[in-house]
Amino acid sequence: MPNAQCPEPRAQSPEPSRVQSISALAFVWYSSRVDERQFFTEKPEQRPGRFQCPRCRRTNDYSIKWMRRTKKSQIPSGADERDRVLFGKVKDHLIRVDDDLVCKTCGKRFEIPSQRALVFLEELEGLPQEDYDE
Repeated sequence: MPNAQCPEPRAQSPEPSRVQSISALAFVWYSSRVDERQFFTEKPEQRPGRFQCPRCRRTNDYSIKWMRRTKKSQIPSGADERDRVLFGKVKDHLIRVDDDLVCKTCGKRFEIPSQRALVFLEELEGLPQEDYDE
Protein backbone atom coordinates (compact mmCIF):
# COMPACT_ATOMS: atom_id res chain seq x y z
CA MET A 1 0.00 0.00 0.00
CA PRO A 2 1.53 3.33 -1.01
CA ASN A 3 2.32 5.91 1.60
CA ALA A 4 -0.59 8.24 1.96
CA GLN A 5 0.49 11.70 2.81
CA CYS A 6 -1.51 13.71 5.24
CA PRO A 7 -2.52 17.10 4.02
CA GLU A 8 -0.63 19.98 5.54
CA PRO A 9 -2.50 21.82 8.23
CA ARG A 10 -4.16 24.96 6.96
CA ALA A 11 -3.36 28.32 8.40
CA GLN A 12 -5.95 29.31 10.93
CA SER A 13 -8.01 32.30 9.89
CA PRO A 14 -8.73 34.92 12.51
CA GLU A 15 -11.89 34.40 14.49
CA PRO A 16 -14.97 35.99 12.90
CA SER A 17 -15.44 38.56 15.64
CA ARG A 18 -11.97 39.98 14.99
CA VAL A 19 -12.59 40.18 11.21
CA GLN A 20 -15.92 41.92 11.76
CA SER A 21 -14.37 44.47 14.10
CA ILE A 22 -11.57 45.25 11.60
CA SER A 23 -14.05 45.71 8.75
CA ALA A 24 -16.26 47.86 10.97
CA LEU A 25 -13.28 50.08 11.79
CA ALA A 26 -12.40 50.36 8.09
CA PHE A 27 -16.01 51.32 7.29
CA VAL A 28 -16.02 54.03 9.96
CA TRP A 29 -12.68 55.37 8.69
CA TYR A 30 -13.83 55.52 5.06
CA SER A 31 -17.26 56.91 5.87
CA SER A 32 -15.79 59.66 8.04
CA ARG A 33 -13.68 60.96 5.15
CA VAL A 34 -15.10 63.97 3.33
CA ASP A 35 -15.63 63.53 -0.39
CA GLU A 36 -14.03 66.28 -2.51
CA ARG A 37 -17.36 66.96 -4.23
CA GLN A 38 -18.73 68.16 -0.86
CA PHE A 39 -16.40 71.18 -1.13
CA PHE A 40 -18.32 72.51 -4.16
CA THR A 41 -21.73 73.67 -5.28
CA GLU A 42 -22.46 72.15 -8.70
CA LYS A 43 -24.52 73.89 -11.36
CA PRO A 44 -24.99 72.77 -14.99
CA GLU A 45 -24.03 75.26 -17.67
CA GLN A 46 -23.89 75.45 -21.48
CA ARG A 47 -21.12 77.27 -23.32
CA PRO A 48 -20.70 77.84 -27.05
CA GLY A 49 -17.93 76.25 -29.03
CA ARG A 50 -16.90 76.18 -32.69
CA PHE A 51 -15.72 72.81 -34.01
CA GLN A 52 -14.96 71.25 -37.38
CA CYS A 53 -16.41 67.87 -38.26
CA PRO A 54 -13.53 65.52 -39.22
CA ARG A 55 -15.75 63.74 -41.76
CA CYS A 56 -17.34 66.55 -43.84
CA ARG A 57 -14.85 69.31 -42.80
CA ARG A 58 -17.65 71.82 -42.09
CA THR A 59 -17.28 74.19 -39.14
CA ASN A 60 -20.35 74.84 -36.99
CA ASP A 61 -21.20 76.36 -33.62
CA TYR A 62 -22.25 73.93 -30.90
CA SER A 63 -23.54 74.23 -27.36
CA ILE A 64 -21.32 72.24 -24.98
CA LYS A 65 -22.57 71.04 -21.58
CA TRP A 66 -20.33 71.86 -18.61
CA MET A 67 -20.65 71.45 -14.84
CA ARG A 68 -19.64 74.59 -12.92
CA ARG A 69 -18.15 73.75 -9.50
CA THR A 70 -17.97 76.73 -7.15
CA LYS A 71 -16.14 76.43 -3.84
CA LYS A 72 -18.40 76.59 -0.78
CA SER A 73 -17.83 79.32 1.79
CA GLN A 74 -17.23 76.85 4.66
CA ILE A 75 -15.66 73.42 4.93
CA PRO A 76 -18.22 70.60 5.46
CA SER A 77 -18.69 69.23 8.96
CA GLY A 78 -16.76 66.09 9.83
CA ALA A 79 -13.61 67.21 8.01
CA ASP A 80 -10.22 66.31 9.42
CA GLU A 81 -6.86 68.08 9.01
CA ARG A 82 -6.21 66.53 5.58
CA ASP A 83 -9.59 67.76 4.35
CA ARG A 84 -8.87 71.28 5.65
CA VAL A 85 -5.64 71.38 3.64
CA LEU A 86 -7.44 70.15 0.51
CA PHE A 87 -10.23 72.70 1.02
CA GLY A 88 -7.67 75.47 1.14
CA LYS A 89 -6.18 74.41 -2.21
CA VAL A 90 -9.30 73.78 -4.31
CA LYS A 91 -10.40 76.34 -6.92
CA ASP A 92 -13.57 77.08 -8.86
CA HIS A 93 -13.61 75.18 -12.15
CA LEU A 94 -15.65 73.84 -15.06
CA ILE A 95 -15.83 70.14 -15.97
CA ARG A 96 -16.89 69.27 -19.51
CA VAL A 97 -19.82 66.83 -19.51
CA ASP A 98 -20.10 66.33 -23.29
CA ASP A 99 -17.43 64.14 -24.86
CA ASP A 100 -18.76 64.03 -28.38
CA LEU A 101 -21.06 65.97 -30.70
CA VAL A 102 -23.32 65.26 -33.67
CA CYS A 103 -22.40 67.20 -36.81
CA LYS A 104 -25.14 69.62 -37.84
CA THR A 105 -24.33 69.09 -41.53
CA CYS A 106 -23.74 65.37 -42.05
CA GLY A 107 -25.25 63.97 -38.84
CA LYS A 108 -22.21 61.89 -37.88
CA ARG A 109 -21.02 61.73 -34.30
CA PHE A 110 -17.49 62.95 -33.58
CA GLU A 111 -15.37 63.40 -30.48
CA ILE A 112 -14.65 66.92 -29.21
CA PRO A 113 -11.06 67.51 -30.38
CA SER A 114 -9.94 69.19 -27.14
CA GLN A 115 -8.05 67.37 -24.42
CA ARG A 116 -9.16 69.92 -21.82
CA ALA A 117 -12.08 68.54 -19.88
CA LEU A 118 -11.35 70.72 -16.84
CA VAL A 119 -10.92 74.50 -16.98
CA PHE A 120 -10.22 76.71 -13.96
CA LEU A 121 -12.47 79.78 -13.89
CA GLU A 122 -9.52 82.08 -13.20
CA GLU A 123 -8.14 81.12 -16.64
CA LEU A 124 -11.38 82.27 -18.32
CA GLU A 125 -11.41 85.73 -16.72
CA GLY A 126 -8.71 87.18 -18.99
CA LEU A 127 -10.11 85.81 -22.25
CA PRO A 128 -12.19 88.02 -24.57
CA GLN A 129 -15.89 87.29 -24.91
CA GLU A 130 -16.87 85.20 -27.94
CA ASP A 131 -19.95 87.29 -28.74
CA TYR A 132 -18.10 90.34 -30.11
CA ASP A 133 -18.55 91.38 -33.76
CA GLU A 134 -15.58 91.03 -36.08
